[in-house]
Amino acid sequence: MRISRRVAWGVLLSAILTAALLRQFHESTRQSPLLPVRSLLFFLLLILFLLFLRGWGQRQEFPYAGESLREFNLLSMVPLLIALIGEKWFSITFYSPVLAIASRAGLPESVLAALGLLLGGLGILAVAAALLPVFPRLRPLLRDYLSARSLLQGVAGTLAVLALLYGLLGGLLLILGGKHLYLLPWWFGSWGGIRFSGQALIALGEEIYYRGLPQSELIFLLPALGLRNPLAARVVGIGLTSTQFALEHISGDAPNDTSVFLYTLTVAILLGSLLVTVRSLYLCAFTHFALNLFVLRGGLQFTDQSGRPILDAGLYIVLYLILMTLLIYARFGPERREIARRRSRVVTPAAG
Repeated sequence: MRISRRVAWGVLLSAILTAALLRQFHESTRQSPLLPVRSLLFFLLLILFLLFLRGWGQRQEFPYAGESLREFNLLSMVPLLIALIGEKWFSITFYSPVLAIASRAGLPESVLAALGLLLGGLGILAVAAALLPVFPRLRPLLRDYLSARSLLQGVAGTLAVLALLYGLLGGLLLILGGKHLYLLPWWFGSWGGIRFSGQALIALGEEIYYRGLPQSELIFLLPALGLRNPLAARVVGIGLTSTQFALEHISGDAPNDTSVFLYTLTVAILLGSLLVTVRSLYLCAFTHFALNLFVLRGGLQFTDQSGRPILDAGLYIVLYLILMTLLIYARFGPERREIARRRSRVVTPAAG
């Protein structure tokens, strides 16, 4: 099923934009009372699965366009389309009814909020796991991203950044006369464990889903769409995934939508770059988790005795990102320079 590259780009960009807008505007999606499953997204997903089954064998024989061809095999894009639409259909279909049942049970708002976070984390992890059979070529990459080495890098990198962050800010506060410093969130003890667990699961699930699946698949597909330079494919793949991620976090009518979009886009680009550089989904998830807690004022911030934050959350975020960037540069900078020197030594005699 070959199409022109221009049409393939149109299908790709339309799918990403549709998936991003469905997060906030899914109520506008038409439903039919005459069908067993009312959402038309379900039937779109069913058609994509049928296409996927139709092209299962052909994906290996003709997965992409050749360098001299101007055509693209649409079947190669079907797994990505399934991932983009499938996650939205799942979240739209299941989250609200489950929370509605919990609400009818008379649970307090604080409990419902905690359960909502936990449900969101478990849901995105379930979707990512269910999508793995659709991406067989990504399994070796995901095993590397989720290996024990990756976990060790994530833990060590996060602890190092947090130690530097709290050392700098704590030392500064003590110098300025601070005496009573606390790091516990104001709601700790009020379903705090479930909220922490929910935020952690959401961070891990979103990194596996957004960065591990669509971003990695995009970087794999883009050379067949004309971006044969590996760096260009990574940049565009990270940019498209990050734009979708940022669009999903705005409501469309809030006065701070622009600032939320720019902040989320910046963080998503950093997380995407972090993955292709360090190859650790755990480090991305830990960073995602820490930034969420900073933004939501849910912990990891110095507070006074009454629980009020002493410093603005933005200061923690900026310093965390700066320290993480410096740490990655210190870790991989010398190694990359050594590789560049070795390549120059190989090229120079050949040129001579």
